[in-house]
Parts: sequence; structure tokens; C-alpha cells
Amino acid sequence: MIDDQIRQLATRPDSKGPFVSLYIDTARNDEAQKDRIRLFLKNETGRLRETIGENGNGLEDAIRQIERYVDQSLAPETRGLAIFAAPGEQFFSPLQLPIAVRPQLAIGSRPHIRQLAELRQSHPSAALAMIDAKSARLFLVNFGALEFEVDLENPETPTRHDQGGWSRTHIQRHLQENIDRHHQKAAESLARIVEQGRVRGGVILSGQERNVANFRGFLPKRVDEKVIGVLHLDMHSSVEDVTAACTALIRGRARGEAMARAAELEGSRAAVGFNRVVAALNERKVDSLFVTTNASARGWRCTSCRILGLEVPLGCPVCAKPVRSCDLVEAMVLTAEGEGATVSCIDEPSPIDRFEGVGAALRF
Repeated sequence: MIDDQIRQLATRPDSKGPFVSLYIDTARNDEAQKDRIRLFLKNETGRLRETIGENGNGLEDAIRQIERYVDQSLAPETRGLAIFAAPGEQFFSPLQLPIAVRPQLAIGSRPHIRQLAELRQSHPSAALAMIDAKSARLFLVNFGALEFEVDLENPETPTRHDQGGWSRTHIQRHLQENIDRHHQKAAESLARIVEQGRVRGGVILSGQERNVANFRGFLPKRVDEKVIGVLHLDMHSSVEDVTAACTALIRGRARGEAMARAAELEGSRAAVGFNRVVAALNERKVDSLFVTTNASARGWRCTSCRILGLEVPLGCPVCAKPVRSCDLVEAMVLTAEGEGATVSCIDEPSPIDRFEGVGAALRF
């Protein structure tokens, strides 16, 4: 799961050699794609080589490993590739995604995961149940692509022949009992999907109003509380149409929720602006970190006690050990993820633009 990979990267100790973070757009799956990737790597490594001095050999090792992976292991359906590598420590973690990414190559002592956190936020996983009286289609959509589909049919649907000699009331009761059994079975299947813990964005339902209402009556309360919207898709909709409709709904909801929560950052249980948010992160008070897409600052991180700061000192003011200059927003995201805080990336304009594009809800 993407959460596990982000947590693994966020809790890694500093690398002694270069740590490479690479994002490559592979959406154009044609014969020239590998050539474009090699050209991008060549141009970016040339730009970075001047900044890493004697660690250049480590970067070259990482690039060769990346090129081998692209040649041998890149799946045709992959639209975005993220690779995190520390060649001196035999660490190589690729992530093939069904969505495009923003090309980026960064090198330092720690991973750059801000873009990965942004992608997770904008493409949360969701379960969809399409339901009618005779069938059900259950989906798990993750990162804008179908992860799996379960189709259920109602084998007990009565026919006209079955109903011969029955009163109208008896027929209606029998039909409803049959529909209830079908909806209960589908609700149990949906609950099992949700309870696997892989649904971050919520549950979406689709169908005629009466079928959706009846189906929801069989959902466990803990699952029904996760319902974020109702669609009206045709039961025979293509997978592409289903995933597109789900993605649009969950992205819009995730964006709206993040904006609403950011607008509530005020009082003693909140911090805004780099100075206050960095201080809260250092004190491990942050429950939720909010950053806008354009938030940017340089800062520092202690190589020993790992506290963060803005203006780079000669040594750490807490433990007097050496500090390293860093992309402060990347470091803040890493720290928050490592501490188990939620990270929300917000489009601009946003309620925290006037606070340098960063804010936090505090635990205490």
C-alpha cells in the first residue's frame, strides 16, 4: 500500500551517501519513451553533478540501476514512475503508478516524498457499489485506476412462470424478499472490501434511488458512515467510465475537505507560517500538516536530533551537532509522515496563502 511505502521512506535514517528521488512521466507509451527517459536522466544528472562533488560515483551507480529497471521492468500500463534509491546501502524502491507524475530528480540524504503525498491526496482509494434488483458490481478504485471488480448476480430472480397462481400481495412480498437477500449479500461483500483497510477516500454508491436506499439498510453502520456520494451510472458502464466518475467525485471531495479543514486553523490548537509550524513539528505537536502547492522555503535539519529550522546556523542550537541545508517543505512533510500526522496538499488559492502556504492542526 502507498501508505506503507510513504511511512517506510519517512522513517529511514539519513543516508551516508547520496539518496536519489526520481519521478518520471511515462504516460506516452511509445517506442521513444525509453530514449526520453535517458535524455531526462542525462540532463538532470549533469545539473546535479556539480552539487554533489565526491559523491558523484554514487549518483552514477543509481542512474545505471534506474536505467536497467526501466529497460527490464517497466510495465506498458504504467503512467508514472517513482524510484527511491540509495546505491551505497543497497536500497532501491520503485513504484509504478497508473497516473502521470511531474518529472523530478532530487538528491540528498533523505527521500523527497512531497509529490508522492500530493498524489496520494489527490487520488485516494474508494470503493464503489453499483446496485440494482438483479445484480451488483463492486469496485476498488485506487490512484485513478481499477484495482479489482467483483460481479454479483441474483440467481433467485423470479420469472413470470414462477409467479403463477400467486396473489399480487404475495408476489410483491416475494419479490422484495428476493431483492433483500440480494442486497444483503452485496452489502456483506462491500463491507469485507472496506474492512480490509484499503479505502481512504470513502464509499460511493450508484443506482436508482429505491435500490440504493434499500441496499444501505443492509450496510453496517461503520461502512454506511463512509458513504461520500451517490452516482447514477448505467449498470453496464465501461470500466473507464466507472473509474472516471469515481475519481472525479473523490478528488473533488478530498480537495473540499482539505480546504475546509485549512480554513479552521486558528486558536491555540493551530499553527500557521513556517516559524510556528516548524516549532510545532519539532515539539511533535502536529496532528495534521497543510501545505499549498506553491509553498517553498530553504531551511536546515540537524543530522543528529533531526530538528528543523529556517535560518541556517553554524550548528544545531539544541545539540550543537552539524546541520544540513534542505528543502524545508520536503523536510516538513517527511517529519510529519514519520510522526504519523496526516499531510494535506492544497491547491491555491487557499485559506493559508497569507501564512506562507503552511499550517498545522495540533494534537495539544
